[in-house]
Amino acid sequence: MKHYFQLAFIATCLTIAPSCQEEHYSDTRFSVYEHTGEMASKFSFTKTGGKQNLHLYSGTDWSAEPADKWITITPDNGKGGKKSSLEITVTANRQQNARFSQINFMTKGEVRHTIKIEQAGQTENLPDLPATPIADILDISFQEDGSAINASDKFGLQIETVAGAEMMVYNNADWKRNVAHFNHLPGENTASGYFKADYTGNTNVIQALEDGHSMEIVFCSSSKPDGSKELKMFSSHEQGGTGFLISKDNHGNCITFLPNISTNGRSNWIWTTSGIVPEAGKYYHVIGVWDKEKEKSFIYVNGELKGSAPAAGSLVLPKSDCLWFGIGVDASANSGQGAWAGDIVYAKVYDAALTAEEVKAIYQEEHCEITSAPFDLKDVEYLQDCQIPNGYRYHIYANGFKKDDQIILRGAKHPEEKTNCDTRIENWGASVRFPHDMKSGEYKMFALRNQTEHPIGMVRIDIVSDDKNLRHTECVAHRCYHENGSQDKTYPENSLAAFKRTQELGIWGAEIDVWITRDGEVVVNHNATVPTDPKNRRLEDSYYADLQDIRLSNGEALPTLSSFLKQMKARPGLKLVLEIKTHSKLEDNQRVVDKCVQMVKDAGLEDQVTWIAFSYSSCMRIAEQLPKAIVSYLGGDQSPKRCFSDGIKGIDYEKGRLKDSWIKEAHELGMSVNVWTINDQESMMKFIAKGADFITTNDPDALKKLLEKPFISKQ
Repeated sequence: MKHYFQLAFIATCLTIAPSCQEEHYSDTRFSVYEHTGEMASKFSFTKTGGKQNLHLYSGTDWSAEPADKWITITPDNGKGGKKSSLEITVTANRQQNARFSQINFMTKGEVRHTIKIEQAGQTENLPDLPATPIADILDISFQEDGSAINASDKFGLQIETVAGAEMMVYNNADWKRNVAHFNHLPGENTASGYFKADYTGNTNVIQALEDGHSMEIVFCSSSKPDGSKELKMFSSHEQGGTGFLISKDNHGNCITFLPNISTNGRSNWIWTTSGIVPEAGKYYHVIGVWDKEKEKSFIYVNGELKGSAPAAGSLVLPKSDCLWFGIGVDASANSGQGAWAGDIVYAKVYDAALTAEEVKAIYQEEHCEITSAPFDLKDVEYLQDCQIPNGYRYHIYANGFKKDDQIILRGAKHPEEKTNCDTRIENWGASVRFPHDMKSGEYKMFALRNQTEHPIGMVRIDIVSDDKNLRHTECVAHRCYHENGSQDKTYPENSLAAFKRTQELGIWGAEIDVWITRDGEVVVNHNATVPTDPKNRRLEDSYYADLQDIRLSNGEALPTLSSFLKQMKARPGLKLVLEIKTHSKLEDNQRVVDKCVQMVKDAGLEDQVTWIAFSYSSCMRIAEQLPKAIVSYLGGDQSPKRCFSDGIKGIDYEKGRLKDSWIKEAHELGMSVNVWTINDQESMMKFIAKGADFITTNDPDALKKLLEKPFISKQ
């Protein structure tokens, strides 16, 4: 509470106290303070040196000047009118005596504030070590606002923040600096929650990597890896490249440096393993070196050489659309892969093959012997974007909570503002009730255990007045059934066997695709041709009698819509999502719509069938004939308001085209919202949180299991 009032006092001074010596009030504001809100005036460091984070606000442009070279501050200048996050770094003191210095902060050539720096000396002399090398390709540090910066500007690499609730930056008391925490499903693919340093087209970076390079990282794993998947904390691996990982069992399930070095240009991974399986809660300082001249690669853990491997040849670069370093993931074409769960303190890349002496010097300058109390949450699931009425309970599903754990929230923009939550630990996780004066906003979520805060992840909370807009998402199986996300020859897509299996699964609906033949038979298949047809005949140009010899992978004949409708009547319950495929001719689009509508009417299944199409005119034609039916447009290029005005009662858009504003607009109009095709759990959770009425997926088993859990409840 003391810190809160101090911060409030500082903020008040900055916003209402004008200076009679300045013409413009905006130029008078200047403050340097710690994350607690206290004014920063003095910092003390141990003999090994270290880092310290602080914040600065200035109404005008500013600069910072350390009095001695053993002190650096990043950044050392900035524009006025906004808050800046700074990092002071002090190198190891190799002298016996303590040393003292200061940093001056200036605006318009005038010293506005001074921070004194003191550092303890050695009780005995250390052996002479070389000067600490500079990480000139990448020197990544994390900012309080959740972003990251590259302190090295030699090659001009910028850090992109791919925001997501699976990643948060928090101030780590042990490291006395901002640390990035990742809460991904270990080893999975992810579309958000990581940092990205793209070097596509940067020939200087590529040349620097190709001449020999070193990488450095300090990390902590949330749990002990089980060896089933590769875990990538900092890498640029995709058919080539370089980086770190925790390897799978077949390569020791250990901390590994993995450059791709080849004498013939073909992919050739150099498995430089350490033999160290990381413990949960323990921080490791790791440096990987590829020395092109010595034709070897090395891995150092906590300053000691732990492994090496022959590495003659040249660096094989990743594929062209994957030329980026992922922090918290590995690079892939459209997203991250091999996702990390745990902390990353910093990450660096050097344009040099570091020597053993240089590695030791770097390690001794860092305070790396840190082990926090292990906090191992597994299978964490919660709504990352949550609408919740006052008094309702918010559920966090996870294995690993202990009975006295408490959930607390800190403001994403104001972490000094702390909210204690009414927490009830259950055998499945934690149930939370927010205070009645809780405000909507973005928060960093922690578990408090033994007075230590352990990061969980980000959450955006929207406090609503009632529960009338809270929605229950339903599962739609894409092309009927893919068992655990994979196509099984027993249940080929769009087959009657797959439809029957989906009926057994007990979900809301199954989607199929239909075409009409020249003689008016409606057949079920996704593409214009059937994959197992040796003659590759186009369905819309063929007569049904000529297609009857086609067999699917399970021996089933090419199915017809009539067989699906018959099966629906034999076993009611499962809804049919009927996609009208876009035919080559307008008259065929009209023919297939009219025929399908009539068949559904004749079967008396109007209430059991919903309709989708990429053709806007087909959607309008269905809506005209079935005004009470849910008809959804697939194209993703029309607003809900436009669809609604044309009698189309739903939108069914690909995830990359479905805007949050369109979800809200559709619901205000009373329309349904479907999103496709969502196959990973993180994306499923996001669209459940966004209020999608339906999710179409290739993994109905996983989505069904997820939807069985209430993430918000009255009690």
